[in-house]
Amino acid sequence: MKRQMKAILFAGVLMLAGLIMGSEATAAEITQIKYSGKDGGVEWSIDTRGHLLLQGDGDYVDSPDWTEETYASEIATAEVRVKNMTSTKAMFFKCEYLYDIDFQGFDTGKVTDMSKMFFGCTNIKKLD
Repeated sequence: MKRQMKAILFAGVLMLAGLIMGSEATAAEITQIKYSGKDGGVEWSIDTRGHLLLQGDGDYVDSPDWTEETYASEIATAEVRVKNMTSTKAMFFKCEYLYDIDFQGFDTGKVTDMSKMFFGCTNIKKLD
């Protein structure tokens, strides 16, 4: 709930800044966190554009929360900023609408298990 309030406050600040600078902020420029949580050492959020952000230090526990049916069907893009992870097992399990993943902030040096990482991901077009 605190994250949602911060996202709403941030959106208000962006809109105010746009008005002060003489331009209106459009809905496309402002996104809000729709879902968020923490799973093990990984904090996750999905915004209103369908962008999944994973950040933290360490592993998630067993099956990642964000791959639950409620969330997975809303994920279109992802960004991974995690260090010291040893397992990416089922990281994007059945995220069938996911098409773009940014791994630039992901340290894979300790990863030993990547099983089912992309299981059911039938629309991936870009891995960066």
